[in-house]
Amino acid sequence: MNWNYIAGFFDGEGNISKVQRGKAATCYLRFSNKVKEVLEEIRQFLQAGYFTLDKKKGVFHLVIGGHKKVLRIAEELAPRCVIKRTSLEDLICFIKSRQWKNDTGLYTVSREELYRLYWEKQLSILEIAKIFNRDRKSVEHKMAVLGIPRRSLSEALKIAWSAGRKKSSRLRCQSLAVPRKKDHLSNVCHVGENHCQTIQSQTPTSVRRNPVPIT
Repeated sequence: MNWNYIAGFFDGEGNISKVQRGKAATCYLRFSNKVKEVLEEIRQFLQAGYFTLDKKKGVFHLVIGGHKKVLRIAEELAPRCVIKRTSLEDLICFIKSRQWKNDTGLYTVSREELYRLYWEKQLSILEIAKIFNRDRKSVEHKMAVLGIPRRSLSEALKIAWSAGRKKSSRLRCQSLAVPRKKDHLSNVCHVGENHCQTIQSQTPTSVRRNPVPIT
């Protein structure tokens, strides 16, 4: 028995689970097989875990809990696994950052749910981070792990404008806008019964808006 064998076994017959207790979460590693003797050898090598039995399927499970034990084993398995390497690396990050103390589901959120929040509901990464009580980098990392594409800059700006997130920026840009230097024509009152006189005005804007009639 060695780490390479266990890593291959975990790739095929292992999984990672998490149990939520209030805001805290506990992570577990689980090896499954119908042959208990194989799992017993793994347990002895790892010096951790206990057995459970699914009577309907006739499958034994070697369950390993406790974040110190899980972290120790995950760090050994991650570089040796192929299929579940990313999930193990995510688990290691989750435990080391102590996110399990106040977890709200980002670690176990499905790709479909995160995709729905980002693309269908058009929430920003910061808004998603607030939902899960995480920072921006955690959400970006999760999206990368799940293979969720990011919006382009033009798409992000379009959504932001439509949602009113750039209202203050728009007002600021308007306040900084330079008016075009263009002569304006102002209509003045009629001179005579059937005649109208139009002059070219170069007076200030405030005066142009309220032209003074020529008498």
